[in-house]
Amino acid sequence: MTTDEFEYFESRFGAIDQHFVAIEVRFDAIDRRFEEVDRKFEEIDQRFDKVYNILDSHTKKLDDIHLEQTAHSAMLDRHERWHHQTAGKIGLKLKH
Repeated sequence: MTTDEFEYFESRFGAIDQHFVAIEVRFDAIDRRFEEVDRKFEEIDQRFDKVYNILDSHTKKLDDIHLEQTAHSAMLDRHERWHHQTAGKIGLKLKH
């Protein structure tokens, strides 16, 4: 191989190396962008976890309230029945 041929190939490989360096810089930038997107998705996931926890808490509270209302309704029905039974025994007529 002659010196001219060697210099030609060396310049070509140098240009190819520069292209690879430029591509590497672009990939590094893309990697940083993906890391930023991943971080944002992580933040969004944490926010959704908080929302789900709040919803779960409120759902439990609503279930507890419903259960308590059902118990109160049953107790009220029982008390009303007792009042009518007592009124019937003493001869008192109750109006609704």
